[in-house]
This record gives sequence, C-alpha cells and structure tokens, in this order.
Amino acid sequence: IPIGLPDEEARHAIWQMFIPPTIRENLDIEPLVQATEGFSPADIEYAARSASQVAFERALANGHSTEEPAREIRVSEGPTVDDYLAAIAQTRATVSAEVAREFEEDIEALART
Repeated sequence: IPIGLPDEEARHAIWQMFIPPTIRENLDIEPLVQATEGFSPADIEYAARSASQVAFERALANGHSTEEPAREIRVSEGPTVDDYLAAIAQTRATVSAEVAREFEEDIEALART
C-alpha cells in the first residue's frame, strides 16, 4: 500500500514528537515544517536528534556537567529553531524526488473513489 511522504499536518505532528516538551511551547515549529517538505519521518527524526545533540554539546561547553543530578532542561538550554534549521540543512532526504513522484502516482492510481 503506497503511503508517500508526510504532508504538512503530518510533519507538524512528527516534529511535536521529537521536540522536548520543556521547549515545545516556546518554539515556532512552522519553519521546521516548511523546511522539511520532502522529508520522511526518519529524516525528521534524524534532524531533530542532531539539533538536540548540538544543544547538549553547547550545554557541556558552557560548563554544565553530566554528573549533575537530572533536572529539566531550561528553555535557554534546549535546541533553538536555528539549531533545528541547521540540522535540517545538514540532513539529506532519503526519498528522492523521483521516488516521491512515483509514490504519488501509485496513490492516485490505487486510491478508492
């Protein structure tokens, strides 16, 4: 059954899953949704995890220790929109435009009316 790539609404939902809840309210997800058109769910997950890794490394460079007791991430310590956009720019979409077009053709040909 051909499914194809996630549409805008689905990409928004996927981003919601991968952005830490402690920063989600203060982060504008729309630029991320728009920048990931043509991305698979796995591509979005990879970009999100990459941005989180950058934020973690930045926190360590700023003197936070992994030995400190676990605590919630403060908004200022989490990934920023710029972190996510940079990670998106570094992420290669795993589904080519040709394959995505074939998905769309199959969906249209096999869809029930």
